[in-house]
Order: sequence, then structure tokens, then C-alpha cells
Amino acid sequence: MKCFSTVVLLALSSVSAVFARTKIGTYRSSYTYDLYDDGKATIVGTYYSSINDATIPNYVSVSKKQYLVSEIGANAFDGKEIKKVTLNEKITGLLIKKDAFKNVKNLREFNIYSNFVDAELGAFNGIGNLVQFQGVGLRYTLDKYSAKLLKKWDLPVGKNYKYVDDNTKKHDLFTLGKKMQKEFGLYDKVAYPDNAANVCFIGAGSTKGLSVLYRYIAIVMGISYTEVLTGCDNIHYCWNYLNVTGFRETTKKWHVFDLQDPIPDYLVYSPHSFKKESDFLNTLTNYYGSSTYYDPHKFIIVNNYINFPYESRNKYPETEKFDDWLKNNSNTPRTL
Repeated sequence: MKCFSTVVLLALSSVSAVFARTKIGTYRSSYTYDLYDDGKATIVGTYYSSINDATIPNYVSVSKKQYLVSEIGANAFDGKEIKKVTLNEKITGLLIKKDAFKNVKNLREFNIYSNFVDAELGAFNGIGNLVQFQGVGLRYTLDKYSAKLLKKWDLPVGKNYKYVDDNTKKHDLFTLGKKMQKEFGLYDKVAYPDNAANVCFIGAGSTKGLSVLYRYIAIVMGISYTEVLTGCDNIHYCWNYLNVTGFRETTKKWHVFDLQDPIPDYLVYSPHSFKKESDFLNTLTNYYGSSTYYDPHKFIIVNNYINFPYESRNKYPETEKFDDWLKNNSNTPRTL
């Protein structure tokens, strides 16, 4: 047994040795880089106190050798004033470490054009409330980030719910809502609160941003994009539509899940969180007051996955009436 243990330890040591890397130097130009023997570099700082556009390069050349810029390190831009960050399409593999942009001042744009940008949980801690995350590569980054959140919350990633009973599906959707209520806040002072990436990375947003994010993470969890929607009243309030069976029902209908309906810590699950739309109208009456009129047949859904500027690129309507969407996409009835 002792011999076997020794063999295992030697094997683990060999594996560690294969993946270990050694810092071989530091290079300073516009950014400060730690250089490693595996041919990669980490941005750990910058010479400048103020930057108009912090464009992150794919490679940095040192003594005629190219190093792949593979990471932005913790506190790399601590206290710096940056108006815009750009991660262009040439980046082939970049990890943003936790606290990389902590205490950055006045950041307004964070553009991700590469489909190979990953971020640790907490990568955007302290980035400020003025920033707008956008770009064609943002979905990859948000996919990876959402998967990390789901693992943190002990929820599945990429589960095939087609062959799962509806009660299990509703348990997971309920737990997702409960975890999101703990993780994210309703805070309209975020400059762009309707953007799901802003909500996810900053930690707060509007009812619209939160509902778009709920849909996004549910899709990463494995729910079909046609079974979870973002609904809005076309005034101010938003929620999620879920195609599930209701309490003591046997057929699927479109029920409302409202992230603004508080879930107590002690509650493991409640089928009553999946409301009939007719009952949910009372929530809107309490929110707006009895003098406000709203027609549920004018309620809309948000087709954008993230809701950043120009996301649809005119390939589809950013919003449409829920009734119109149902005619084209679903035979499941509403619960009015």
C-alpha cells in the first residue's frame, strides 16, 4: 500500500511539473508584463495614470520573441483613469483575473470583440457603475461567467431538460431565482441597468436587466431559449415567462416568475413562485397604483440575449408583443 501511495504521489508531482510555469522576467512598455517560460505574458500594471483607450494586445514582443498575452492580473489597473477598454478580435485566449479592474476610475466602455475572453468570478469587482459592456464576443465571456456562477450555486450547466420531469425543472428554475436574489440587487443608479452583462459583472441593475440575465443563465443551465422569456409591460416593470406546469396542473402554460418577489432563506422550493399571469396583474397594480392602466395583450418580450447596444444588428426585432411571438413560436397558452 505504501508503494502504491508513493507511485501516486510521484505521478501527481509529474503532472504538476508539466503544468507549472516559471516567471522569467518583467517587461515594461505601455503596460507592465510578467513574462513566463511557456511563452505567455500577464499584464500586471501600466505606466500611465490616465488612458483614453486601453487596447489589450494579443502578443507582446521582447528581444525578438513574441509572448502571448494570456492574462490580465489582479489589480493591474488599480486607481487608473480609463475611458475605454478594448479586447479586439485578434485575441486568441485571455483570462481576466479577479479584481483586475478594481478601483478603475471613470470607465465608460468595455468592448469585447474576441470570442476567446474568459473571466474569473469577481474579475470586474470595483469597476464602477458607469461602464457599458458590449461587443460581439461578449456572449462567450458571459457564457463562461454564467457557468462559473451555476457551479458556485450547485446548479447544472448544459443539462438536457428535454428528458427531465417538470418538477425537477421547476426546482432548478426556482433555485436559480433564489440564488440571483442573493447575488444581484435592484439598483437603477447603474448607468446602463438594462444590460444583462452589466448586471452580472457589476452586481445590480433594473428589473429588465435582471430578467434578461435570469433568462440568459437559465439557457446556460440548459433550459431551451423558447421555454424561458423576458416579459415587460412596456412601461417600466419586467419579469420572466416560463413554459411550465402550474400548481396542481398537468399541462404546460406560460407562467410568470418574478425576481422581485422575495424568496425567504428557509424556503427550499415553492410551486407558488410560478404564478398565473392573471394573478401577477395584481403585482403590477400594487407597483403602479390602481390609477395606471395596462393591457396584458400589449405586454412585450425582449428578444436580445444580453441587451447591449446594436446586439441584434437588425437581424431580428429587439422586442415584440408576446401575443405575436406566441403565434409564431408556441402553441402553449397564456394564463390570463
